[in-house]
Formats: sequence, C-alpha cells, structure tokens
Amino acid sequence: MARPVSWDALLAAFDGETTRIANKIQRLLDQIIAGGMTELEEDEVQASLQAQVDRLKLVGADPVEPIPPVEPEAPPA
Repeated sequence: MARPVSWDALLAAFDGETTRIANKIQRLLDQIIAGGMTELEEDEVQASLQAQVDRLKLVGADPVEPIPPVEPEAPPA
C-alpha cells in the first residue's frame, strides 16, 4: 500500500516546524538580553513566549500517551 507521506518528508516537516519555533524563541530571548525595552515591549515579548509555551503544550497534549507522561495523583494523606 502506498503511503501518502514518506518518512523523510514527515521528518523534514517536523524538523522545519520545530526549527521555526526554536528560532522564534531565540529572537525573543535576544530581545530580552539586549535590554532597553519599554514595559510595553516586555509585555509583548512575554506574551509571545507564553504563546510558544502554550503551542508546545498543545503539541504534547495526547490524553492516551501524554508527553511528558502525567504522574498519577498521590492519594490524600
């Protein structure tokens, strides 16, 4: 049976997306390190970083096999 997407294409797409996210995070960190930002700019950078964190959490949101695995809750003492 023919596969609609080859493994190489799938890995390239995954690599491209993770590289794009990593580059965006690096640009935001560079902005922070450069300093001299106004309070508004700091708020915008923080919001952008939070958006990336939220996006990455969505990528790992698999209720069947969460990444990272969810630890079972400890019974109440």
